[in-house]
Amino acid sequence: MNGYSSNVPKHTLDALDRYWTHGYQPGSFLTMLLCGKVFDAVNRADHMNKEALGHIVYYIVHFAPRGSYGSEELVQDWINKGEMFQWHEKNRIVEYLSTDA
Repeated sequence: MNGYSSNVPKHTLDALDRYWTHGYQPGSFLTMLLCGKVFDAVNRADHMNKEALGHIVYYIVHFAPRGSYGSEELVQDWINKGEMFQWHEKNRIVEYLSTDA
């Protein structure tokens, strides 16, 4: 865990990682937050996510893959492994292959 994620609950980081890496739909709180529906997200958040909301938003804005958040369409496309998910996946593979093992 780095300094930017240390204030984000572990279960939230795990859900974001599964979403970004595999396209798994997160729970209703994160889905609403990723779609940009903050008020709906707050109504669905557990007490830990409510307390860390600012940190979670910061983490998403600064570390989320391009095209993985911002609207319902972008989130649904990411879950369906659409164009932006595939672009991100290709770049992850290229980055992995270009590093020294």
